[in-house]
Amino acid sequence: MEFFGAEPIRWYSEPKYWKWIIILSSVWKWSGYSSIIYMAAMANFDGSLYEAAKVDGANKFQRILFLTVPMLKPTIIVLSLLSVGRIFYGDFGMIYGIVGNNPVLAEEVTVIDTYVYQSMRTLGFSYATAIGLFQSVMGLILITAANKSAKKINDGEGLF
Repeated sequence: MEFFGAEPIRWYSEPKYWKWIIILSSVWKWSGYSSIIYMAAMANFDGSLYEAAKVDGANKFQRILFLTVPMLKPTIIVLSLLSVGRIFYGDFGMIYGIVGNNPVLAEEVTVIDTYVYQSMRTLGFSYATAIGLFQSVMGLILITAANKSAKKINDGEGLF
């Protein structure tokens, strides 16, 4: 498909676009889940606080900044900690479903999960298991450190 006489982009033969494609696909995938969580948290807020702030002369931006954001702080912390726990996990299903076994794009889109899958086929089960164990241990260390820092920042509120 050509637009205005420009050369067509061959998506599956040019690896330079795929980091952004994977990042944007992941953001798109998780944005619906996160927005549902935030909407559920906001549905539980006391409406009389907003009415009182409006009567006191707070504009919409001030109500968001001084009421909504502080009341969302525990939800933000929990979702941030869950995101930190997913740092070492690429979305194998999404990446493998979009890219498949394309050797041209393999170097650009390989994450730990796809590497474990490929190494299980080529290097053996024990090597792939060691990589998966390392991935899990690093995720545990990161989420524990993030939880400790969240407790320091937010007066003892964290996941555990």
